[in-house]
Amino acid sequence: MPNWGQVLKEIAEAQPPLDMVRRRYLKELAQRRQRNVIAYY
Repeated sequence: MPNWGQVLKEIAEAQPPLDMVRRRYLKELAQRRQRNVIAYY
């Protein structure tokens, strides 16, 4: 897993920034834990 600085850099470079990065890390977390992930905003 990346550190906070790496995540912020990735968000700044991505198009569309936040949604793409958020989905990627939620998917990675679900695969790693082998469970569904629920994120509350």
